[in-house]
Amino acid sequence: MEAKNNEKIWHEYIENFSSYKGTVTDYCKENSISKNQYYYYLKKFKKMKTAIFHAIELNDKPSTLIESKNANKEIKSIKIELGKAKIYIPSENPTLITSVIKELLRSC
Repeated sequence: MEAKNNEKIWHEYIENFSSYKGTVTDYCKENSISKNQYYYYLKKFKKMKTAIFHAIELNDKPSTLIESKNANKEIKSIKIELGKAKIYIPSENPTLITSVIKELLRSC
């Protein structure tokens, strides 16, 4: 159980670095973590993730969702980052994904 908690904490460190403005060295110093451990978990988490391609129609027709054959069924949400904003969308809801992307396109 402790190993899962440790991985959860490191997953947060890895995720939080994506919005950090400095270097890995600075980030590790500020968070009192080892740079070697940071890279170890970064590599470990990258191996665990599988990219999934979702084709989304942006016209007025109903959207369809296409998953790659190697899709990892463990992925529960899609993360979209725009500046400091982070949007998490359930990956099993193609209509919501399409709606969010359309709204983002309209506001840009």
